[in-house]
Amino acid sequence: MRRKPTRLVFALPSLALLLGTRPMGATDGVIEINNARALAGGVTPGDTPGYPVSINLPGSYRLTSNLDITSINPPNTNAIEVNVDDVTIDLAGFEILGPTSCGSGQPVTGCAPTGTGNGITTTSMLGKKGLRVRNGTIRGMGANGLRGPSLVERVRVESNGSNGIDLNVSGEIVNPKVESCEVLQNGSVGITVSPSSGAFIRSNTVSGNASNGIVAVQAFIVDNVVNRNGGVGITTFPLGSALIRGNQIVSNTGLGLQMQGTGTTIDAFGGNILESNNAAAVGTPQTSGGLAIDTNICKGTTTCP
Repeated sequence: MRRKPTRLVFALPSLALLLGTRPMGATDGVIEINNARALAGGVTPGDTPGYPVSINLPGSYRLTSNLDITSINPPNTNAIEVNVDDVTIDLAGFEILGPTSCGSGQPVTGCAPTGTGNGITTTSMLGKKGLRVRNGTIRGMGANGLRGPSLVERVRVESNGSNGIDLNVSGEIVNPKVESCEVLQNGSVGITVSPSSGAFIRSNTVSGNASNGIVAVQAFIVDNVVNRNGGVGITTFPLGSALIRGNQIVSNTGLGLQMQGTGTTIDAFGGNILESNNAAAVGTPQTSGGLAIDTNICKGTTTCP
């Protein structure tokens, strides 16, 4: 009589052990965010259904669809709230879309509807260290497009009710960086990074915003195009030294450069081109304050202001 072959049974580890504690929707360690997951909730522990998406774990996040909040309590809803340090958000070419429109004027003269909603924001006035945002568009939020990141690169921030990129946080964000962004036709300042120290603002286009183009303290402001804003093109405050170099500053309603370093702080500028700022009238100055360390071109001559 033949005996039946012995069956070997192996105990498999649980699915939880195989996956660890990684949230659902994580791929290669990157947590995915899309409109459906935002409405369902649970992107991270403690994230409730609907907007805003609450990011409560450090790590990398990536959009896999547009986030559309145009019909969800506009314009007072944040799209993404970041509650922890060390978060990277890759917009991956997608858009965060709100209900606000600022029209097509350059500079814009008003946005509607406006409110308190931001595209991506920190929930602390101190900001969050290591918050990085890349590669996409934030358009039509009731307040700021971005508030509180330490690094923003290759992001188009357009037609938001208040500032485009707002890094006005209370001291936690050191050496913030804004690079290769388009900041267009927002309802207040294009890029503002006061009072953060050592800001690096390079190779951005800042155009058509209702107020100043770039406002900074203790910053390196290099190789930007700043035009047709409704205030000063680039302005600095007397709380720290700034270097302003290689920018094209054209057709802003106010001065092209307004540098307010005093006492032990020095605002230095060189290699900038300034044209048709300050109402473009004959004889109107293009700059105020600062120390010229290299040749600047103002209204077609090397004499500035």
